[in-house]
Amino acid sequence: MWARSALIVVETTLAVMLVVGAGLLIRSFVNLMSVDMGFNRTDLTTFGVVLPGAQYNPQQRVAFYDQLTTKLRELPGVKGVAAMSGLPPLRNVNANDTDFEHIPNAAPGQPPIPGVLPQNVDFWQFVSVGYTETMGIPVVQGRSFEPADISGGPVALINETLARRFFADRNPLMGRVKPGFGDQLPWFQIVGVVKDVKQGGVSAAAGTELYLLTDQGPRIVNQAPTQMNFVVRASQPLSALGGSYRQAVQQLDPTLPLIRMRSMDEVVGDAVARPRFLMLLLGIFAALALALAAVGIYGILSHTVAERQQEIGIRMALGADRARIVSLVLGRGLLLSGIGIVLGLAGSYGLTRVLGTLLFNVSATDPATLGGVAAVIAVVAAAACVIPAWRASQVDPLKVLRNS
Repeated sequence: MWARSALIVVETTLAVMLVVGAGLLIRSFVNLMSVDMGFNRTDLTTFGVVLPGAQYNPQQRVAFYDQLTTKLRELPGVKGVAAMSGLPPLRNVNANDTDFEHIPNAAPGQPPIPGVLPQNVDFWQFVSVGYTETMGIPVVQGRSFEPADISGGPVALINETLARRFFADRNPLMGRVKPGFGDQLPWFQIVGVVKDVKQGGVSAAAGTELYLLTDQGPRIVNQAPTQMNFVVRASQPLSALGGSYRQAVQQLDPTLPLIRMRSMDEVVGDAVARPRFLMLLLGIFAALALALAAVGIYGILSHTVAERQQEIGIRMALGADRARIVSLVLGRGLLLSGIGIVLGLAGSYGLTRVLGTLLFNVSATDPATLGGVAAVIAVVAAAACVIPAWRASQVDPLKVLRNS
């Protein structure tokens, strides 16, 4: 008897712990998918292109990117095209050293003031003209890159995090940056500050980011990226445009493959693949545990009712009505389940401490999740107790006493 009661408690405890863990991961994943990533991924599709360094010098790379951009813009339904070296929201950290200086005013001949010691910038991003417009990234100060910049002086954009960190008490548009060190490298004038974009992962805080115009690279520093990600904003889906993307690239170089042609929603989905997998895995275990707990409670109570038929018959013969018998069986099942729920909530504290590093914008002891899980388990336990309780109330006392 005690062993069966203990089994109900243990099954319920384990079910509570697993369902709490699954509930927290589900809430965390929902929070993750609602994060503002800094750009508008609606109607965006993307693919990558890698140009062999031995076949393309910096000038030829930029020419190829410009020609491909032109061809893509001519496709039906295309509203914007941009090329970038790193694809958000998850890319490798560059961690490049960058020099800063600040010009106090615009007076001719005014010497610059060194900002800080050479700093490490998390992300360098080489982009084309139209990058912020195509990606839907707001410019919060100054301007974005313009066609006139292609033949103009060295210019750069920075994100809000970099502006706060290195220009906290100064106007960043009066500052300059040098991507690297050495007297042979020019200073790039900061012309705009753009909204933070997630680059190191959806759940990670935005890092510092420096934007450089790809078209200026060959002329100013004799460099250009060998790999670029093209992003297209269009009214048509990828299934309708994918063939045109391939054709546009092959018209320029038949030997080049397209790398990972996807919608931007798929890119974001890939970035959160790990938390989604953990959520699904724990959710499956939680569902199995909940089902086993329900079956266990039902089976043990049914067996108990069958063993105690004589006792139930005697109680009914002495005046106990059916409601009393139902409450007797139901109460015992709910009492044991209640003990399991309490123990499970206590045990889930240890489990959630392990899950703490996997949670995003939700506490490991989130009251709404704990309360919701307790309510769900209580309802499942009550449902599992109903049939055995009803069967107990249907016992015929005369038949039981006659067979005893």
